Amino acid sequence: NRRRYHQRISESMDVNDLLSEHFDKYKEQIIDTVYYPLKTIDSVPRFKHAIIGILNEWLLDDRVLQDIAGQGVLRKVYKDETEGREDVLSMINFVADTFDSIEGMIADIDRRHTEYTNASIDRIRYQMNTDRSAKGKLIALLKAAGEEINGEGKHEVSVTGMLQDSMEAFRHGWMDMHSLYARAKRSVRRDGKPMPLDERQEAPEVLQSFLMDVRRQYSTPKIDAFILRCFGESGTFSTEEAPVRDSESFILFLLGTIRGREKKAPYTVDFLAGNVDVNGYSLPGAVFRRKTGAGQAGKEQ
Repeated sequence: NRRRYHQRISESMDVNDLLSEHFDKYKEQIIDTVYYPLKTIDSVPRFKHAIIGILNEWLLDDRVLQDIAGQGVLRKVYKDETEGREDVLSMINFVADTFDSIEGMIADIDRRHTEYTNASIDRIRYQMNTDRSAKGKLIALLKAAGEEINGEGKHEVSVTGMLQDSMEAFRHGWMDMHSLYARAKRSVRRDGKPMPLDERQEAPEVLQSFLMDVRRQYSTPKIDAFILRCFGESGTFSTEEAPVRDSESFILFLLGTIRGREKKAPYTVDFLAGNVDVNGYSLPGAVFRRKTGAGQAGKEQ
């Protein structure tokens, strides 16, 4: 029944008709009569579990099923108790299934009720806003443009003819300095000269300051101490055996390879081809050899 009220909202109804339709007809015939009792005194969740419990007890009680089927046979509803028992079981299961699925139907009813209420309120709000504005009056005139009304001479006159006689519309325009149009000229694309690159100017004092900071942080004794610890008790070790596990040891190892070329270094470095992956760090392949007499110095450092 709600579908009929929902369709009537789109009809040509003023605010008073919409209010009467919603609060008088819809409220009395749908809300007060069916919807409100369904949600309160006749609520399905209120009686559902009790009814399903009784039906389950009947399904498990052969005596009750036999009595119901026997009454059906006495009233000549069934030919025999076997037919009556099957029909009774079918009806009990149908009622239980209906109660299990009816909540979805009620949820759909709630959704449609909300949709109708929102649509009715929106329509009333629209009518109240448009009826009081010039736009609303113009819309009303255009809607009635094809209708015929009685003129002063008792003959039919169309609303369109009255509009044509009572008002005139003109199209106008003006020209100003922005109205002139200048056609854009297409230019020929030519290959231009590339922009010159700025020569990089290095400041010697900045570079020297950076190198001094590196030397202070990674001094020669610190580099030698790290490499000599890598030897352990052995006289040689390769890149694969280096304990490089973090950025600090990675930098010390690289500086150690450079330090190994110096004559005063307590070890020598022989580079191999390619790089070696040690704990995720790519290191140059090399073999370190301890110089004679450098072991005790490394332990002391």
